[in-house]
Amino acid sequence: MIKRALYIGIIIFLSSCNDENPLPSGHTGTALAQKNGASWVAKMKFLESQPYGKGFDILMDVYNDQGFHREQIFIFRVQNHFNEQAIFLTSAQTDNDSTGVFYSTSIDDGDVGGDYYDLDIATSNNVIQILNYNPQNAEISGVFNLNLSLSFDDNFGEEPPEKLEFSDGKFTVKVEKGWFD
Repeated sequence: MIKRALYIGIIIFLSSCNDENPLPSGHTGTALAQKNGASWVAKMKFLESQPYGKGFDILMDVYNDQGFHREQIFIFRVQNHFNEQAIFLTSAQTDNDSTGVFYSTSIDDGDVGGDYYDLDIATSNNVIQILNYNPQNAEISGVFNLNLSLSFDDNFGEEPPEKLEFSDGKFTVKVEKGWFD
């Protein structure tokens, strides 16, 4: 749990580093979904998979009106093919090719970890699929569905829901040129 909290904290810190403008740089895409039935929109970032170098990682970040980080979906080890990929893992600290996910919230001015959610392994509709690659724009688009269970309540503010469902997810994000060539 401590390793995961540290790993999540580093991701939040790196994705929210800034100078004068609290909105981060490096976001090159957008994700849309239904989060427990309500519209959800996030900024997206493509990353090379670390530390094992298998596939690539996607960050989906949500910011409030003041520009402070509030939510993050981290999908790791996405493979560069067009087949549907089942999401199995909740820990990125495993050296295998399986795709995984976790979700976290941020509190205060966006640099303090909040609630954490892991993959709900009791459900089977946890998937991501790349549907298109545009080589001229170096951009991928695809779909995703996620079912998550609360694994840590920060006991700050309102009580978080026990379950989160992200359905009808769609995304488009720029990738490194040649990633799919």
